Amino acid sequence: MFNNKNISSIDQLYTSANTNFDRKRSEVSSSASNTYETYRNAIQKQQQTESKAEFTDKTRLVSDINKTNDFGNTTASDSDRVSSSAIVKSGRNVNVNSLLTDLSSVQANVLKNRNAVSSEASLAASVIEQNLENARNARFGSIIDVTGDGGVLKLLLKPGTSDEFPSFRSDVKVHFIGTLPDQEQFEFNSSLKDGIPFGFKCGEGMVIRGWEKAIKTMRLGERAWFLIDSEYGYGEKGVPPVIPPNSRLEFIIELVELNKKTVTSMLI
Repeated sequence: MFNNKNISSIDQLYTSANTNFDRKRSEVSSSASNTYETYRNAIQKQQQTESKAEFTDKTRLVSDINKTNDFGNTTASDSDRVSSSAIVKSGRNVNVNSLLTDLSSVQANVLKNRNAVSSEASLAASVIEQNLENARNARFGSIIDVTGDGGVLKLLLKPGTSDEFPSFRSDVKVHFIGTLPDQEQFEFNSSLKDGIPFGFKCGEGMVIRGWEKAIKTMRLGERAWFLIDSEYGYGEKGVPPVIPPNSRLEFIIELVELNKKTVTSMLI
């Protein structure tokens, strides 16, 4: 039978399902941001190490040129022109024009690598965020808009065991917990109090519209969380004094019987 320990477990399950989305979204954002910085810094450090060695060597050669600045004692006239220049120093021939071109190429590569780091890090952050989202969906499922207008939202908590869905005039039995999200999660009804599943026939007006929509999305043995807008619940009248007018309703529902086929409930 249902006891206080079961109630505590169900409350924890409900709270996890209801609050995990914002927390996971925050974790995704934080993880993606941290990974972006780590990835960017690692690549930049590698690129800087490689570029620094190459750039330092070429800068040293330019310094050698500036310090020497000696092309000999050749006398030049107005009609003379320079076709090429070379400096012989410490056994090395240095072509000035080629050296300056190489320096420009190094600077361009540094800028290119910096842009590549930013682009690759952004891509890495995006991939990580998507992987975390996929992991979240695999663990908790994703929110489904059952009615298409936000009136009935669904979160899968446990998959069903068959491919059959309830249809018009299907006989079903469910265990459920009903709470009011706008009334500090006040529990207004539950089949777990006496351990007897609630049974009804689909499409005959025995339950609120939100339930009719919700149950038809469930497989035998499935457990899901539903948020039902007042339009699909008890509307402007409510059910005084328990359910105020225009109240949203939250349910954890487990489909335990469909057309005489049954499964053992995990809620009791």
